Amino acid sequence: MHRSRVHEAMCAAVWVCASSSAWAFEVTSGPTVTLDPNGVTPLAARVDVSTDVPTRAMLHVRNAASGWAVTFPGYRTEHALAVLGLKPGRAYSVELALAEEGGQARTLAPALEVVTTPLPTDFPVVQVLASEPSRMEPGFTLIDRFTRSHPFHGPTYSMVLDERGEVVWYGAIGGIAMLPLANGNLLFRDYDKVYEGDLLGNIARVVPLDDPGLGTHHDLFPTEDGTYLSLSQTISLVDGYPTSVTDPTAPTQTAEVQDNPVVEFAADGSLLRQWPLMDLLDRTRVGYMSLADDGKGLDWAHANSVLHDTRDDSIVVSIRHQDAVVKFSRETGALGWILGNPCNWGPEQQPFLLRPTGTPFAWPYAQHSPKYTPAGTLLLYDNGNFRACPFDGTSPAPPRQNPSRAVEYAIDEAAMTVRQVWDSLGLPEERVYSDERSDADWLPTTGNVLVTHATVAFTAGVSSEEEGLGYRHGRITEVTRSTPPETVFDVRIFDPRLGAPPLDLRHQVKLYRSERIPSLYPADVSLTRAPGLAFSTPSPYVLPGRTKLFEATAANPGGTAQCLEYWVRVTAADGSVVPGMGEQARGPATFCSDPFASQSRTLRLQVPAAAPAGWYDYHLLAGPYPVALAEAVAPFYVVPR
Repeated sequence: MHRSRVHEAMCAAVWVCASSSAWAFEVTSGPTVTLDPNGVTPLAARVDVSTDVPTRAMLHVRNAASGWAVTFPGYRTEHALAVLGLKPGRAYSVELALAEEGGQARTLAPALEVVTTPLPTDFPVVQVLASEPSRMEPGFTLIDRFTRSHPFHGPTYSMVLDERGEVVWYGAIGGIAMLPLANGNLLFRDYDKVYEGDLLGNIARVVPLDDPGLGTHHDLFPTEDGTYLSLSQTISLVDGYPTSVTDPTAPTQTAEVQDNPVVEFAADGSLLRQWPLMDLLDRTRVGYMSLADDGKGLDWAHANSVLHDTRDDSIVVSIRHQDAVVKFSRETGALGWILGNPCNWGPEQQPFLLRPTGTPFAWPYAQHSPKYTPAGTLLLYDNGNFRACPFDGTSPAPPRQNPSRAVEYAIDEAAMTVRQVWDSLGLPEERVYSDERSDADWLPTTGNVLVTHATVAFTAGVSSEEEGLGYRHGRITEVTRSTPPETVFDVRIFDPRLGAPPLDLRHQVKLYRSERIPSLYPADVSLTRAPGLAFSTPSPYVLPGRTKLFEATAANPGGTAQCLEYWVRVTAADGSVVPGMGEQARGPATFCSDPFASQSRTLRLQVPAAAPAGWYDYHLLAGPYPVALAEAVAPFYVVPR
């Protein structure tokens, strides 16, 4: 093939080559690279560069163990490019390629260098117990900012783990109920403000919430209408409130009791409406934790999660201290159903209690984070505290023998029934008890479930402290939605240091929720991982004028399908490109491969009749052309005639 046709074919895959003057643009400033540009994200860097005409950018990031390319959309003159996915204590080379519209790509030299620092000494231990990437949901695990017992135990961080459980991002930003947005940013609530920020630590917007009570807490749910749902806190004086959860004959009291109204805010943070839970439920019904007092009144409800059901414009709220999940109309506030143990409910709530059908079946207790699955079922985390109802004659379950679980229910609203579809309980030695917080997420590609055991107290009856993992620790597992489930990902996050009572001096790591995010970048940014390449020939010897066969194998190392360009060149023993054979190399051909799959091809090289005798190298390169993410070399020898 003629050199110009090779050149055109090679450029067509990703970059369009100029018909006349290639590389017409000029770099007017940079490129420079800044690690942790905002002082809050130590494993993130930013590359800055400016050009005189609009250009498109690509980064090639690599170290001794891995490499990937990031292709950014659009043409602009000012580039601020995020470098994400770096690991602690590593040195990286970052190459920048630019191309103007209709022009050839140009890689700027020299490459930029980034050296990340090790994790802080007070960073919790991340222990990987299992990781099977080929069976896992593709992507990264985003973990809400964890908490400790006391500030002097060290700072707290949000973090991201890759499919191997390695930390690839952490930051002193974020809060609880962090949600990934389509633009690659994160949405989170911190006290009475909503924040949107990116993984470089830039805060794009802050929305103060006009909360009507003592402050928003626990959850933030952005609706499809552009509003926010959250939970507030108010105090009411309640007559006839129980003084005991064990003695039904104990006298009642007039008490200051907390309510947790569901609140809805407009996009600008102004209050739209609120739904007090005491208007829906019996304010004198108590669970085993409803007498807790944090100084703001007795904690009757302890609502911890809220979501909007778009199918009928209703709201679903988890009420931990009532051991119940409740659905009501967003428009009228009318009660729809109550998912929970039917004990002790008043006559006004009786018609709304869901009746269990089928076996096995178990009610949730002290639950968190209900959400609908694509099948219309309700998935939640059942912490299982006590697993009993006051005054019903059932003894509370001892924590040491009380496993928590993710559980999925099918609700028939017409028949007012509920059926347990699946739960995550596996073998007894795998069962954990997490008495607070926690989360369960349906994963869309695999159908697996990501389970966040946020505050593990016991594992198979052994306490967290007895295991040397602190007073409480976090554990995140991904399990198959089978019976019994199989674990494909399992990490523990803990602070092994010991502390003395009281509890606020004991070392612990408490998670909140975690999310599986498909990428560290927005959807319009393309990330390509370096493939594994193998290149060989049965015999290295070939006569001039003959065709030489080579076997090439490329392996996709990631959990998502990806397409790459492959191209070849021939070099002599001194490393110089051989024009005669180089001109015959086909330009980049595009191959797409499934996650963790390999492809093999036979490549043919026509050796010119006039080729000098000697050793040569046949190079196979792969990447988004012209950036080679991987290269394999097969030597061959041209035999003299």
